[in-house]
Amino acid sequence: MAGALTSPVAQDAGNVVISGTGDGGTFNVTLGEGALIDASAGAWMDDKGKLGKGKAGNITLEGITDIEAGQVQAFGFSKGGTLTLDTMKDVQIGGQLPAGAGTFWLAESFFNAGGFSRFNVTASADGADLSVASGASIQPHMQTLLTQPGIAALPSGTAMQDIT
Repeated sequence: MAGALTSPVAQDAGNVVISGTGDGGTFNVTLGEGALIDASAGAWMDDKGKLGKGKAGNITLEGITDIEAGQVQAFGFSKGGTLTLDTMKDVQIGGQLPAGAGTFWLAESFFNAGGFSRFNVTASADGADLSVASGASIQPHMQTLLTQPGIAALPSGTAMQDIT
């Protein structure tokens, strides 16, 4: 039949693992300006008009040295994905951006973006420190996808950002 699907519909996002570590040692993983890693859920409307909502995937970045220039996200309809960041640098969460390039810094606001429901941050080098800055307030707020009214009238293949 013309226009019929010939393969299953993928509603659930996959998982992304980018590793800068290996048998030869540790390598730097950076997100370039404007880079996007997206493991957000998808959706599918069946022939009866019922919307099937997928699950968000997870993102793991091993050996990450800089994340501020890029964007990571894993939005879901009821629960976001997990973000795992593993760095060989010292880690500072919150406070002011440290001087120099020796510290992996995450602003407090980082934990309110991307739709994640769980964050794992590890400073894995021998002797590396992980600290939360004095006075920092980390209060993650998971964001979920919500569908807009009238999605049943949209054509098949409409981008997720146009229905949420």
